[in-house]
Amino acid sequence: MGYLDGRVLSYTTAVPPLDHIGLWFKKLALTPRPKNLQKLVRQVLGSAYWLFFQIPVIPEALWRHGFDHVWRSYLGKIEKLDLLPHASLAEDGAYGVQIYRANAIRSLLFPQQTSTTLPVQLLIMQHDPYVPAWLFDGIETFAPNARHVQTMAAGHWSAISHPDEYASHIRNFVNGF
Repeated sequence: MGYLDGRVLSYTTAVPPLDHIGLWFKKLALTPRPKNLQKLVRQVLGSAYWLFFQIPVIPEALWRHGFDHVWRSYLGKIEKLDLLPHASLAEDGAYGVQIYRANAIRSLLFPQQTSTTLPVQLLIMQHDPYVPAWLFDGIETFAPNARHVQTMAAGHWSAISHPDEYASHIRNFVNGF
């Protein structure tokens, strides 16, 4: 019996597990058809920032020395999102880099086939340049009780840009138990 058995009854995510993404990359690389190669190239380009985050010290230093302003501007231009400045944004960004560093390379190079029997709700964003819908292909092997909800007309930062709709999907899913 796992640590979370009986403590977590369901799970909602807008991003597949990193191990699933690693296995997805491996599967497409081993079946080099034009459509697969197109998806691989698009995903590599969309995830290139992961590599930058692997460099020690520099990404955190950038976050702590003004990158939070650049990031807010980027979100405004790309996602049409007006993120208000807040005191912890630079530290939050620096901490987020550490999460990528701790998980991304292992999951992409040495993905594990893990799974959950929990009911999992997948929130798929129609305008997400980093997590396209096809990245969820085969998620049933990780989560046989996964269920897709209606695709949200939102980008990657949907929890910020569409908080009411995002929360409504979670509420409806949880209330279904």
